[in-house]
Amino acid sequence: MDELKKVLDWIEKYITNALPILFLMLMVAIVFMQVFTRSVFSYSTRWAEELGRYLTIWMVFLAGCSALRKGQLIGIKFVVEKVPKKFKVLIELISNSLILFFLFIMTSYGIKLVLFNFARKQLSPALRIPIGWIYLAIPISGIIMTIFIGYDLLFKIRSVYYKYLTKNN
Repeated sequence: MDELKKVLDWIEKYITNALPILFLMLMVAIVFMQVFTRSVFSYSTRWAEELGRYLTIWMVFLAGCSALRKGQLIGIKFVVEKVPKKFKVLIELISNSLILFFLFIMTSYGIKLVLFNFARKQLSPALRIPIGWIYLAIPISGIIMTIFIGYDLLFKIRSVYYKYLTKNN
């Protein structure tokens, strides 16, 4: 379990934390450049707005993975904090199971969407990159979230099991 935790920590640190920060910095630079060239030179690039939008999509999906792992998704936290302490673990197990089910659906349909768009060879209007690369944020984040939630779910089940064993022995 420790090796898996190290891998998950690496994914969180470098993929779900560092990449969104990098994407945000790129977006700020692109928007600044866009405003500067429009104001000073009366020239506007066609690709800046589109790239900013695509970076936002990737940033949100990847940062969502980190928020899920840290338990910072407000809807889940709100529900878990409102139940009595003795039902907290049960509610967390049910909540994580429902999230896992949703992530399975999101990831499978995300993969279908990516394959469909790559097969159609649809390109983005300004950047002329395959639109499938943009939609790839859905299944990639879904897989990462599934791994994070799956680990958390297994850890919670394991702790409940060990509490049960120590209580009954």
